[in-house]
Amino acid sequence: MSPEACFAAAVIAFMIDYWGLGQNAIGDRFSFFLYLAAWASGLEGTGFAAGAAHTVDQVLASASAAGHSAPILVGAEKTASSLLALGLVLWTFFCLLPTRYSNRFGRAAHLSFRSGGRGGGGEPEMVMRGGRGGGGGMGGGSNHINWKLLWASVADATVAPLLLHGTIGGIVAGIIAFDTSIVSGLMTAFLSIGTGIA
Repeated sequence: MSPEACFAAAVIAFMIDYWGLGQNAIGDRFSFFLYLAAWASGLEGTGFAAGAAHTVDQVLASASAAGHSAPILVGAEKTASSLLALGLVLWTFFCLLPTRYSNRFGRAAHLSFRSGGRGGGGEPEMVMRGGRGGGGGMGGGSNHINWKLLWASVADATVAPLLLHGTIGGIVAGIIAFDTSIVSGLMTAFLSIGTGIA
């Protein structure tokens, strides 16, 4: 993706996320995949992902060196970092999964990026979801960034593919590459329309 396309994807994702446009079920997922493509493409080649993955490995190595506090990690830093990344990917998957699949996945299908969860049973409420307090519309200081969605997209786009290995790592990298190609096409079309209007 071009720098302009990355910027456009990130801005649109931020607007949908911050203002809570449309259904939460659709808005959260659309924002996530826009963010995912923007981070994956925008941070590519910057060394951010490798640096973050190295930091995770260092933290786990320090924990294993302590011995008493985390004996399960002794001699298994790589395995622990892979499990950590796998947990993040699975948590993201269940946050994106519609609640109607709860009959197959149980309570995991009710996980949500939003602090309040998806609620009782169905899909999230309609338009202008308001702030953390759950009230109101777009005004009154109720707008906010969904930080769980934001940081999950950053970690899934950068660190997770480096920490995961083998088939699972390849699947995650393939999903990110596919998402980036789709978003790149959408943003290129969007920017070309804007340029034509201007």
